[in-house]
Amino acid sequence: MSSYEEESFPATPFVLVVDQSESMRSNNGIETVNRELAQLVDTLSAIPEVEETASIGLISFAETATVHRRIEPIINGIELPTFEALGATSFAAPLEALRSLIASDVPRLSRRGRRPIAFFITDGRPNYEKDKEWRAARARLLEPGFRLRPKLVTMGCGSVERECLEELASTPELAQWEAGPTQSALEAILQTVTQTIITLSGDPEPGDDIAGRIFRFDYEVGEDEVIEYGDP
Repeated sequence: MSSYEEESFPATPFVLVVDQSESMRSNNGIETVNRELAQLVDTLSAIPEVEETASIGLISFAETATVHRRIEPIINGIELPTFEALGATSFAAPLEALRSLIASDVPRLSRRGRRPIAFFITDGRPNYEKDKEWRAARARLLEPGFRLRPKLVTMGCGSVERECLEELASTPELAQWEAGPTQSALEAILQTVTQTIITLSGDPEPGDDIAGRIFRFDYEVGEDEVIEYGDP
């Protein structure tokens, strides 16, 4: 894994956590994810400032979670899988996989950098485990004792309720629900993710969009934007 010259710029780790459960089969949901993820990679790879500063990991989930890409600099190149929709929806599995991935990979990026940012994208509520199980996994991911805890941004459409997204996110302000058919909603979500990564890889400012709310989050909870990575 390549690491950053931390004197030049802080590392900015992102992780995409993408639902590929059976519900994503309807309304061209999974086809939309495959297409828009490819566009996201093409767009980010074409911007030198983003390619040089951002790292991206990729996790998909249904009943279990799969890590498709470790958290590595974009400049190393990104090979995407072709997702297929299958199975029920677990939130506990991807949250646990996300914690393990961050703990393993982020310290290898640089000695210090920005707090990881995870985009959790789903079209439905969890139906594979009891709510207390995914809530416990969320608590472990975001607990203050986990120094590399991410800013968890939830983005949803379809049958997932706004209230569920708000409970899952680091703070309700980092939850976004898109109305409309699944296909157009997922297109909007992934385009927002792309623009947010571009913005946050540069010199962001507080604002009302997702990028601005993510940037403002550190100050509202009294955390530093740039943190020491070291050992988690």
